[in-house]
Amino acid sequence: MEINNKKYLITSGCSFTEGHNFRGVGWADFLAKELNLELINLGKGGTGNKIITQGVINYSTIKPEIAKDSFFVIQLSECLRHLVSIDNMNDIPQYWHFTPNQFIRDDGFDNWDLSFWLNKHIYDNRYGLAPFFSNITFSLLNTYWDIINLVNFFEKNDYPYLIFDGLNNHIPIEENGKWYLREDIYEPNHRAVWEVDVQKTDNIVEFIKDKQEPVILYDLLEYIKSLKYYYQDQVLFNFCHFREDDSYHKGNDGHPNELGSKMWAKHLKGVIENYD
Repeated sequence: MEINNKKYLITSGCSFTEGHNFRGVGWADFLAKELNLELINLGKGGTGNKIITQGVINYSTIKPEIAKDSFFVIQLSECLRHLVSIDNMNDIPQYWHFTPNQFIRDDGFDNWDLSFWLNKHIYDNRYGLAPFFSNITFSLLNTYWDIINLVNFFEKNDYPYLIFDGLNNHIPIEENGKWYLREDIYEPNHRAVWEVDVQKTDNIVEFIKDKQEPVILYDLLEYIKSLKYYYQDQVLFNFCHFREDDSYHKGNDGHPNELGSKMWAKHLKGVIENYD
C-alpha cells in the first residue's frame, strides 16, 4: 500500500466519521495528521453504506485529479440502514435511511417529534413498512454489493484504500449449521442473534438464476472475507465501548470522543503500516 507520495486522505462514513459533537477532532482528523495528509471528509451522520460508498465513487469520478493523489479510508455503517427516497408531494423529495430500530423501539416512539411529517408517516404506517426493511440477509447482501462496487472502483483506478466496520461486524459466523450476524452494538459478548441465510452450491449459474429470495452465496461470503484491504479484526464501536471504562466515548452520545478518536487513528495507522 503506497501512500507516501499522496497528498490527500479521503474518508467517508456515518456520524462516527463525521465527528458527531466533536467535529474537527474526529478519528479522520487525527489520522490525517498521523499520515501527514490533507483531509477531505465525506462522512455524514445517519447515512448508510449505499451513500457512504457511492458518495466516494461520485466524488472521485468528478474529481479524478484529487482522487489519484489520495489515500482512502472508508468506515462502513450498520447494514440495516436502507436508503429510500420519499416524496410527500409538497416539500422537496428527501433521501432517508430506514432501519428496523425505527419500528421496534423501547420508548414506544415517545421521543419522536410527530410534527415532522416524515416521523409521523413512519409512525402511522409502521406495521406496513416494517416488513420491507427487516430482512437481515438482504440488508447484508446489499452491503456486500456496495463493498464490491467500491473495491472494484478503487482497484480499477489503482487507488490505495482501507475499509473497516464502524458499527457492526459484517461477517456472519456459523453455529450448529446456521449462520448468524453478531449483534455488536450494545452487546459486549457479540451474541449471534441475527440469523442470515447463507447457502452453498455446486452449480452457481443455476443457483443465481433460480433464487428469487434473499440468499448469500457461501462463495460470495468467502470472497468478501478474503478482501485484503477490508480490515475485519476490529469494529470501531467495540474499540470505543468494550473497555474497562467509558473514557473513549464519554460525553459524546456513544460516539468516539476526542480521546477515542485519537486512539482509533493510531490503531488504524498501525493497521496501514502492517500492510506495507
